[in-house]
Amino acid sequence: MKRLLLCSGGLDSVAVALVERPYGILFVDYGQPAAVPERASAQRVALYLGAKFFAIEIKPSPYTAAMHSGWMPARNGLLARLAVPLALSIGCPVILFGFVDEQSNPFPDTTSKWIRKVNKELRQEGIPLLIDAPYAKLTKRELVRLVVPHRRPLLYQSHSCIYPTPCLKCPKCVERIEALESIR
Repeated sequence: MKRLLLCSGGLDSVAVALVERPYGILFVDYGQPAAVPERASAQRVALYLGAKFFAIEIKPSPYTAAMHSGWMPARNGLLARLAVPLALSIGCPVILFGFVDEQSNPFPDTTSKWIRKVNKELRQEGIPLLIDAPYAKLTKRELVRLVVPHRRPLLYQSHSCIYPTPCLKCPKCVERIEALESIR
């Protein structure tokens, strides 16, 4: 079944791409500070997998002002809605998200409950698509271990920091470093 992966270029979505091998990879630039390195990471993984690469740019972004310390309220809802017309037009009945560890993830739109709600809305609207986050119950470390060894170098080229140059101190950088250390 053809699938479209929403890929931030971060460790989680790159790992999901390497495990799932989607037909298409969609990157969305919504004004996030690290858009350039994130997009480059998403493009690299698409090229490596031979997946179709798509990008949507929202400029000027009304969402930039709404971001709080790198988090944008309702971000995944926006991303899901942006992916729907593309998924329909390229014949992908499934849109994948790459989030993990829903038990400790602080964001309300990264849970199985949120996925069920969005899928219910899509059904009610008559949209023949399914949103899925197949690794939402895994930790970052568990997910990266699923990536076969010959594909792991791409994990090291992912970009998870909210800043264009990784700070190596924020929670996203620390989680990424710890997950990558677990597969050495």
